[in-house]
Amino acid sequence: MIPPVGGFFSADSDPAQCPTRFGQAVVYTFKWELVPIDDSTLFNPVNAQATTFTPKASVLYSVRATVTGSGTPSLVDRNIDATCSANHPTAARRFLSAPPSVLEQNGVTYAGGLLFKNDLLKLQTSVVQGCLTNTTLSYTWVLEQPAGTDMSALLSSQTAAQPIFQTQDFGVDYVAKVILTDGNGNISTQGSNAFHVSACGSLAPTATYLATQHFDGIVQRLPGDPADTTASLDITQASNTLTPTATATAGGTPHGFAVPFYLDRSIGIDVTLAFTDCPNVQFAGARLFDPTFALVPQDRFTQPPPSLVTNGGHLQFAFTPSMGDVTVGTTVNPGYYFLSLDVTSGGSNDPETAIVQPNQINVGGRCGLNAPFVDAHFDPASPSRVGTPVTGTAIPSDADNDTLLLTLATPDPGTSEGCGLNQSFSYAWSFASVPDGSAAALVPPDAGNSTFTPDLTGAYSVQLVVGDGTTSGAAGDGKASETFPYTAGP
Repeated sequence: MIPPVGGFFSADSDPAQCPTRFGQAVVYTFKWELVPIDDSTLFNPVNAQATTFTPKASVLYSVRATVTGSGTPSLVDRNIDATCSANHPTAARRFLSAPPSVLEQNGVTYAGGLLFKNDLLKLQTSVVQGCLTNTTLSYTWVLEQPAGTDMSALLSSQTAAQPIFQTQDFGVDYVAKVILTDGNGNISTQGSNAFHVSACGSLAPTATYLATQHFDGIVQRLPGDPADTTASLDITQASNTLTPTATATAGGTPHGFAVPFYLDRSIGIDVTLAFTDCPNVQFAGARLFDPTFALVPQDRFTQPPPSLVTNGGHLQFAFTPSMGDVTVGTTVNPGYYFLSLDVTSGGSNDPETAIVQPNQINVGGRCGLNAPFVDAHFDPASPSRVGTPVTGTAIPSDADNDTLLLTLATPDPGTSEGCGLNQSFSYAWSFASVPDGSAAALVPPDAGNSTFTPDLTGAYSVQLVVGDGTTSGAAGDGKASETFPYTAGP
């Protein structure tokens, strides 16, 4: 209730005009009420010049202010429009709720981006426009799929301000709807929004690879070459074939030749992952199985650390095979190695896990771990006379040192035989037995040629151990031995 200009409701209350009329200025009292029901409970305070009116319903109120002074009341009535509804004819008095949105994805504030199967989504809404006098809100949520299937059972609560639900399927849409009601019973429009769940994870990624084995120098002979040459060699196998090949130029034209992967030499595997609908996938780890389906140990198999991989991204592996084709009777069991990758996709909550297995890597193993063959020549030949120096000359051979011979075929690839590793040998000469009392010695004991002088008549047994520096042979030390008898006479 606002007094006229000057701050007094009449001259009686103005001491400058009526200083002694009643000995003091007039005192006014105030009353606020609704008419015609004479209800003052919606005003606070009810008997002050200024008050706060809180509507309790969506109606048109008639408010009366009564001012009493000098025993005489004066009143004034005013209408207050407190109507509010979703479809109010006055646009400014419409109660509008915001379309639902995602507040959190798996417990983290949602910043946009894909939604995935098994995601935990916390929803939110707000008041876009409202004529609220009682801001206490209640909520009524509904969750559907576009065809109208009610999925509200997925909601943690249909009456919570921010309900949570877990997505259930790949590539589906969920439609969230919400209606707000204020403390006065006013009902808002229905806010509605659709949320699309990505198909990411519905299909497992696929993997292709290129396996490569590189040599800086292989002794080889190409068709038409008059002599051996030493040159680099790269053997490759793509995942769409089981035949490793090497490319060499014959007659000025590059040709492919089937050359099996070697044993005990590193093979690099460049794996490419392909997938749809996902921005990336998580590579978690891998295993490599040998031809007997045993795990290849870590000292022979390296893999990248866990990482995110985009579509078409590469992962680099390497392994050193110790086993190739195995022949049992007339049956050849191929030296297939199998790579198995663990890949996850989707959201952070219960992502989809897939085991990705590209085609096998074919390790023939013709070369690399062939044991040396030991032979020797003695001059003079046995028997000889006591006191005559005898020189033994090692004559080792190793299939790994046989020249790699490449043969053309039409169409490519051509064939190959041999290995061309040009491995060096180590030697160890010793006596397996000598006549009793003999002091004969082989000098030097570690060269290709060694000499001894029989000092007593009788039988000498000379042992020669040849090593090729690999892990070939039954003992896995790359060594082979042979014993040669020698007789010294008088």
